[in-house]
Amino acid sequence: HPSLKDASASVSTACAQASDGLTQLGSQASVVSYLKYVKQSEAPDRRERMTTYPDVARIIQIAWEFGPNGNISLEQLKRKLVILLMVDTAARPSDLWRLYATTEGKYRQIEFIGDSDVRIRYFWPKEVDPFSSRTNATNTWFSQWVVIKGTAPASTDTVACLREFLQRSADPEQYAAVYIAQLGDSVQPLIYAKTVGGVRQRCSVDHVSNIVKKAISQAGIATMKPRHIRGASTSKIVHLSPNAMSVAMGLGRWTSPRTF
Repeated sequence: HPSLKDASASVSTACAQASDGLTQLGSQASVVSYLKYVKQSEAPDRRERMTTYPDVARIIQIAWEFGPNGNISLEQLKRKLVILLMVDTAARPSDLWRLYATTEGKYRQIEFIGDSDVRIRYFWPKEVDPFSSRTNATNTWFSQWVVIKGTAPASTDTVACLREFLQRSADPEQYAAVYIAQLGDSVQPLIYAKTVGGVRQRCSVDHVSNIVKKAISQAGIATMKPRHIRGASTSKIVHLSPNAMSVAMGLGRWTSPRTF
């Protein structure tokens, strides 16, 4: 069903654009009824029947096991940062892939607040759509700012880890920049991957996802996937403090309480 639905949506979108909206195959009764029949007939995927989230604190434990920021390699620090950002900001892997190491100027994506906190915003995430019905949609290239508070112990403080990583990966001769047409400038991606010609290149979304998958496996919570962390992190906040619903929704950038 998921594969058929994706194919149906692709064809429907192509026809709608080619006909300037006159042909809407996706809303045709035959298409709707057939996809409904397939969905009702197929057996549910056992792996997708998870009704409860494992404790995301077990993933933070994996980050803690890397050790103090100053005592580990830059590669280990990168993996640690990805894990902490995923949990602490309720991000999608694609969000982190769109995070650039820009801390100054109009188009900055990272802004430190004093010595202990930081706020970040993502470039062109799902929420950015000038014509979207989402209540939290923005009509610019960036998401709304997300605030990350400093925490204890220091070994799992996302803010401290981010600050250390930026300081150790700031050499423009070692890290390739990416040209962003909308910004009219070249910026350095926060997370890099392979090295080409002695220069580290921007990673892929899968690279971010694989780092998190490995942490999930090490934590022994194989029923969880990287995409579940966004819901698990914000859900735990609300479970611990029911009055923090608005904070959790802002952190995970949920459209409405019903969606959350």
